[in-house]
Formats: sequence, C-alpha cells, structure tokens
Amino acid sequence: MKWGIIDAYQKPKNSFNFVQKAYQPLLVNFQFTKRRWHNDEPFVGNIWVVNDLYEAYENLEIRFEIKDDGGKVLSNKNFAVKKVEENSAKLFFEIEEDVLSSVNKKFFVTLEMTDKDGRTVSANDYFFLIGDQAEATKYYNNWKQERIEQENKHGRYGSYYHFYKEFTGQDGAKYESDIQVPRAIGFE
Repeated sequence: MKWGIIDAYQKPKNSFNFVQKAYQPLLVNFQFTKRRWHNDEPFVGNIWVVNDLYEAYENLEIRFEIKDDGGKVLSNKNFAVKKVEENSAKLFFEIEEDVLSSVNKKFFVTLEMTDKDGRTVSANDYFFLIGDQAEATKYYNNWKQERIEQENKHGRYGSYYHFYKEFTGQDGAKYESDIQVPRAIGFE
C-alpha cells in the first residue's frame, strides 16, 4: 500500500477501504499472534475496543463470527459491553475456539459492534490461513534476504526494474507494451 489511496481521477483505490477501516475513531479490533494456524489447534486471540473520541459509549454489543473458506459459520458469539471509556484502548474478551478441523485453506473472522438501538458503530474483518507459521516465516526470511541481495546488487528500494526480465533484457526477454503484462521475477 502507498499513501496515494485516491487515484488521479479522485476515485478511491482498494487501499482506501482498508485505511478507512483501520482508522475508525471507535474501533472493534482483534489481537492475534500469528496468521497461519494448524487444523488441530484452538484459534485464540483477544477482542479490543479502541476509542479515540472524547465521548464514552454504553450498552454496546459485539458480534464475533468465524467462517470457513466455504462460508459455513463455525462460531458465532455475542458479547455485551457495558461501557467503553472515552479516549481509551481496552481488552474486553479473550477468544479460544476449537473449530479449525474442517477448514481447508483459510478462514474469516468478522467483528461487528452495535449500539443499544442495533446500529453498527464499528465493524472489522480478518482472514487467516491454515498452514505452518514457522515454515512460512522461514520461507519469507529467505525471500527477504534474496531481495536485499538483489537490491544491493542492482539498486536500492524504489529501483524496481531489475526485478523484471522484460525491462533488463535478462535471458533475452523483451517488453512489448501493447500485448504484455510484466511479471516480477519470482511472481510468474
């Protein structure tokens, strides 16, 4: 993501929605320790509420839901929140759900916080993967090291051309702008 979240035609880019969600002044949030989970372990995390406003909120409800990659609801819980203090960040609920055994590749968590009249005052969503976090971290660290070596060899951050065979002429590749979409090395 870049800071330019509005394009030249003043239309929001995809990143606009993510920034808008992350900067909600009253934010229901999920704290987690990893992105990948095994099917045989419980899914754990914490529900926080961040209130950047100078106004307290009372009698709220948080709806927590987990869905598998097929859209099936695996867990659905409601939590009552008596009061969210002004200008605060507080952990409200700990989550431990043993529901991942039926998930194939990824699963989704949604949070919705409503007021006493049922109006949504904050909403947030996440997706997680089924896999080995330690193995994925090792893979990423190796990839990152290779990228750093490439940048040191060909140019620092911001010099992207060396990642494209079509732009460098590597292996005889040529760029045909009318018919070709260049793909970065390693992302073909």
